[in-house]
Amino acid sequence: GKGTVMYQIASNYYLPWSAVPRGSDRSEALSIDVQYDRTQLQLSDSVNVSVTVRLNDPNEQVASTLIDLGVPPGFIVQSEDLDRWVAHYRDLPQDYAGVRLERYELTGRQVIVYVSNLSGAGPLNFNYHLKAKYPLSVQTPASTAYDYYNPDQAGEVRPRVLTVTE
Repeated sequence: GKGTVMYQIASNYYLPWSAVPRGSDRSEALSIDVQYDRTQLQLSDSVNVSVTVRLNDPNEQVASTLIDLGVPPGFIVQSEDLDRWVAHYRDLPQDYAGVRLERYELTGRQVIVYVSNLSGAGPLNFNYHLKAKYPLSVQTPASTAYDYYNPDQAGEVRPRVLTVTE
């Protein structure tokens, strides 16, 4: 027959984190650091997760920041810690103009933290706990922080490996 054949080729691929180019934190508008107090656990143990988010320009302020914290497979978020942080910031005076941890949401794979008034004058620091449910070795998902109204202003932290034994 006569006619033209139309086609399209599409592909995707994944790079290991060690091969992903990473700029210095100075080139990022926001920086996020997620630290685990240990990476080797026993079944049912908890690991403390410390989070620090900062604006790298001391003269900037972001009205609404989202922090997307990856939850590793086989772990449960201990939400009591996050509840305490939200209550702490809720108890501040109404005219308090500093950073506030407004609320959070838990999904199956992440904790989304809503922050207001993040300023370059000082970072936001908070922590929470994860409890190990199963014996396994997993890579934590990447965690990001970004300006809600300007998502190009973002920072990301690479995953880490956590090992749980019986």
